[in-house]
Amino acid sequence: MPETFLILLAGGIMLAAVISDPRQVTLLWLRLCGIVALSLAGLSFFFVLRRDDGRSTMQLTAYALTFAGILGQLGFVQVAKRDIQRVFSLIAYLVAIVVGFLILPRDAVPRERIVDVSTAVALSGIAAMTGLVLMDMLLGHAYLTASKMTMKPFA
Repeated sequence: MPETFLILLAGGIMLAAVISDPRQVTLLWLRLCGIVALSLAGLSFFFVLRRDDGRSTMQLTAYALTFAGILGQLGFVQVAKRDIQRVFSLIAYLVAIVVGFLILPRDAVPRERIVDVSTAVALSGIAAMTGLVLMDMLLGHAYLTASKMTMKPFA
C-alpha cells in the first residue's frame, strides 16, 4: 500500500504549508512544499494506476482535486499570494485524506460508520505526523541557508 502512504504524506506536506505563518517562512520553502507534495501525489497516482483491483471514478476525481489543490498552492506561491496559497493547501490536505480513505484496500476498512470516522481520523494523523516532520526538517535547512529568516517559525 505505498500509494496510500504517499498521498497521505503529500497531504501532510500541504498541512505544513497551511499551519506555518507564510510571512515567517520563505517563499522558496513554500514552493518546496508544493513541489514535494506534487511529486509524491504523482507517485501515489502511478501506483494506483498499476493496481489490479481497478479504480473508481470517485478515486480519480479525488486525485484530480488533490492535484488541483497542490497546483493552486504552487501557482499562488509563485506570485507571492501567501494567504491564497494557504487556502489551496488546506483543500489539498483535506482531499488527500479523502483519497487515502478511498484507496485503502477494501478488506482493511470495515464498513461500520464509527469505524469510518476513526479511520479518517487515523489517516489525518498519519498525514499530519509524516508531512509536518518532513517539512520541519526542511524548514530547519531553509533557516540555515536563508539569512533573513528568524527562529519564529519553529515556535
